[in-house]
Amino acid sequence: MKHRRKELSEDCWELILNRLAIDDFNSLQSPSLVCKQFLSITDRIRLKLEASNRLFYRNNCDALFRSLQRFRNLKEIELRDPIFGDKADVNYPIRRIASSGLDLQSLSLTCLRKPPFLKTFMKLGSTMKNLKILRCCLLECLRNHHLVAIADALPWLEELDIQFSCYYWSPGRDSNSRSARYMVTDAGIEALSRKLWGLRKIDITGQVGCSDRSLIALSSNCVLLNEIRCGSCKVTEHGICFVLRHSRNLICFKAGHYYSSPDVSFTFENSLIYATSLRDLELDPHGNHDRLICSIAAAGIQLEKIILYNDSGLSLHGLSTFFCACPSLTHLMFCSIDILTDNSMRDLCRYLPNLVSIKFYQCSNLTTAIFFILVKECPVLSEIEMPHKSTR
Repeated sequence: MKHRRKELSEDCWELILNRLAIDDFNSLQSPSLVCKQFLSITDRIRLKLEASNRLFYRNNCDALFRSLQRFRNLKEIELRDPIFGDKADVNYPIRRIASSGLDLQSLSLTCLRKPPFLKTFMKLGSTMKNLKILRCCLLECLRNHHLVAIADALPWLEELDIQFSCYYWSPGRDSNSRSARYMVTDAGIEALSRKLWGLRKIDITGQVGCSDRSLIALSSNCVLLNEIRCGSCKVTEHGICFVLRHSRNLICFKAGHYYSSPDVSFTFENSLIYATSLRDLELDPHGNHDRLICSIAAAGIQLEKIILYNDSGLSLHGLSTFFCACPSLTHLMFCSIDILTDNSMRDLCRYLPNLVSIKFYQCSNLTTAIFFILVKECPVLSEIEMPHKSTR
């Protein structure tokens, strides 16, 4: 008697192929070649293409273009160096993507040796009307005129990431010197902000040519902004407080280290009360932590995430006051906070009923006993990170 084979249903195959795609969407490339059924399923579930290996770019980018034709539901593409080399034309694959007919929502250009031509951005904008997210990270020599071209070509952008995309800069080099022509400056951000009215998120981390002028322009012109990242920029308390006062939709603000300001009209004490939507904060007020966190507590802001750097100007009393006022905290990171001990953390945990994740970096007075304390005292905690800690 013959045994009839039972074919797996398409739903079952979709579950199997979805599991393959959890860690890497590129793993769906091979199954898509097996049969028409697998091609149909992978086309449906594959939303992202990461072109980050040389195989995609051999033979005039032939493999990349076949992938663009094979997977018609792609929503996100990332192009990453060292795929192009020093003399290769980065504009060619971008123009081919623009001509692919795909309905992209996100495009990432990472670690490219040079930014695309201005006309390449215009080509992108002429066909990708639903492109909302553009990431140009670690691009060498991104300049102001590139920002203007991006804003002219894609005025509907909602997220822009240009972190560490600039001319090589060292602490001894003045950003107002001749090298400034090879970097993004306040003038570029001001021009960009006047054109991207719908911008919601921007990351200018590492743009050393940007200062308070950039923050003021973004806050004044992009009223929908809910996330600003500006670490390593030359910002002061004045610029930060201007944003806190005027960006009423701001949810996430990450500036890291900032400079003091003589302007007493814009301080944390009189500005944080306006930031009622703020939930995620990263500031490094070197030498004056208690002033910052007590201002947050007094303003009644229900923060969910915060990073605290070093313990200069930080006291346990200030921490307990802050945590008591912010029971909403779910994610907490301590970096080089030496006033923390196992016992002090046990006392502070009673103010952290909703803590989900906590990370300690170089907190030298904590021992491995802190793991047991945290598990016992924080009922919903699911992540503890304390790298390079040996048992005492």
